Amino acid sequence: MIASQTVINIGMVLGIIPVIGITLPFFSSGGSSVLSMLISIGLVQSVLYNQEEDMDKATVRLGSQSRARI
Repeated sequence: MIASQTVINIGMVLGIIPVIGITLPFFSSGGSSVLSMLISIGLVQSVLYNQEEDMDKATVRLGSQSRARI
Protein backbone atom coordinates (compact mmCIF):
# COMPACT_ATOMS: atom_id res chain seq x y z
CA MET A 1 0.00 0.00 0.00
CA ILE A 2 2.77 2.41 0.93
CA ALA A 3 4.90 1.42 -2.07
CA SER A 4 2.02 1.89 -4.51
CA GLN A 5 1.17 5.34 -3.14
CA THR A 6 4.84 6.35 -3.35
CA VAL A 7 5.21 5.13 -6.94
CA ILE A 8 2.02 6.93 -7.98
CA ASN A 9 3.19 10.17 -6.35
CA ILE A 10 6.61 9.99 -7.99
CA GLY A 11 4.95 9.33 -11.34
CA MET A 12 2.70 12.37 -10.88
CA VAL A 13 5.64 14.62 -10.01
CA LEU A 14 7.64 13.42 -13.02
CA GLY A 15 4.63 13.85 -15.30
CA ILE A 16 4.54 10.19 -16.32
CA ILE A 17 0.99 9.60 -15.08
CA PRO A 18 -1.90 12.05 -14.71
CA VAL A 19 -2.36 13.88 -11.44
CA ILE A 20 -4.90 12.24 -9.13
CA GLY A 21 -5.83 13.07 -5.56
CA ILE A 22 -3.74 10.46 -3.75
CA THR A 23 -1.92 11.50 -0.60
CA LEU A 24 1.75 11.03 0.14
CA PRO A 25 2.15 8.33 2.83
CA PHE A 26 2.95 9.72 6.31
CA PHE A 27 3.59 13.23 4.92
CA SER A 28 0.17 14.42 3.82
CA SER A 29 -1.53 17.31 5.54
CA GLY A 30 -4.81 15.40 5.91
CA GLY A 31 -5.31 13.92 9.36
CA SER A 32 -7.46 10.99 8.26
CA SER A 33 -4.88 9.76 5.76
CA VAL A 34 -2.07 9.80 8.31
CA LEU A 35 -4.28 8.22 10.97
CA SER A 36 -5.39 5.37 8.70
CA MET A 37 -1.79 4.74 7.62
CA LEU A 38 -0.56 4.60 11.23
CA ILE A 39 -3.41 2.26 12.21
CA SER A 40 -2.60 -0.08 9.31
CA ILE A 41 1.09 -0.19 10.23
CA GLY A 42 0.13 -0.89 13.87
CA LEU A 43 -2.06 -3.81 12.79
CA VAL A 44 0.73 -5.31 10.70
CA GLN A 45 3.19 -4.97 13.58
CA SER A 46 0.69 -6.59 15.96
CA VAL A 47 0.29 -9.60 13.68
CA LEU A 48 4.05 -9.99 13.31
CA TYR A 49 4.59 -9.67 17.07
CA ASN A 50 1.97 -12.36 17.81
CA GLN A 51 3.49 -14.72 15.25
CA GLU A 52 6.93 -14.33 16.83
CA GLU A 53 5.48 -15.11 20.27
CA ASP A 54 3.78 -18.23 18.90
CA MET A 55 7.05 -19.38 17.32
CA ASP A 56 8.90 -18.85 20.61
CA LYS A 57 6.29 -20.88 22.52
CA ALA A 58 6.48 -23.69 19.96
CA THR A 59 10.27 -23.75 20.25
CA VAL A 60 10.09 -23.98 24.03
CA ARG A 61 7.57 -26.84 23.80
CA LEU A 62 9.68 -28.71 21.26
CA GLY A 63 12.80 -28.17 23.33
CA SER A 64 11.20 -29.61 26.50
CA GLN A 65 9.90 -32.64 24.60
CA SER A 66 13.29 -33.45 23.15
CA ARG A 67 14.92 -33.25 26.59
CA ALA A 68 12.35 -35.64 28.04
CA ARG A 69 13.22 -38.26 25.43
CA ILE A 70 16.93 -38.19 26.22
